[in-house]
Amino acid sequence: MLGTGELHVCLLCCVLIVGDATDDEQLSQWQTAADAGDERAQLSLGRHYLQLAQLGNDAQTNAKFAVSYLVRSSSQGNEDATKLLVECLDREFGWCRNGHHR
Repeated sequence: MLGTGELHVCLLCCVLIVGDATDDEQLSQWQTAADAGDERAQLSLGRHYLQLAQLGNDAQTNAKFAVSYLVRSSSQGNEDATKLLVECLDREFGWCRNGHHR
């Protein structure tokens, strides 16, 4: 289990800033596209949920959502999603030791 300081460092390594485009309308568009299999939308949602976790907003749940979306994006060949997953896995953020999502 990561301590607060380690979690903050992990998230700084894992998160690529999405900017202010995470209003409800943008999130809805990403969700629709992600559900349709859009790897870029899945990456955007993964980043968004990592940001929420970084801010301390239900960190464990948001980390789980982030990893889930990043896995979906990465499995379609998105290299940015793969890089974020490697960072999160290395730091056991959003993952249990057996490889499943927390």
